[in-house]
Amino acid sequence: MHQKEVFCPHGNEEGCECKKPKPGMQLAAAQEHRLNLSKCVVIGDVGDTDMLAAHLVGAMKALVRTGWGRRFFTFIVGSSTFEKRSMFCYV
Repeated sequence: MHQKEVFCPHGNEEGCECKKPKPGMQLAAAQEHRLNLSKCVVIGDVGDTDMLAAHLVGAMKALVRTGWGRRFFTFIVGSSTFEKRSMFCYV
């Protein structure tokens, strides 16, 4: 059940800890809701922010292959940047 949305209100130049790919939002959610992030799935369409943030906290990753995700999927197929065995792709 979807209960809450969070976002970073800061600009890139502010250097906050909640702007992806930094894991501040995920860590705050884990603390607030007592989550084990290794049992959570981060769903996103941007690999170098959404998927990297998920990777940094040990969460499972689901890359949506629409919009930005399609371009990133093409890049990652030939890359060793992420652990491919933990990446799930949705069409």
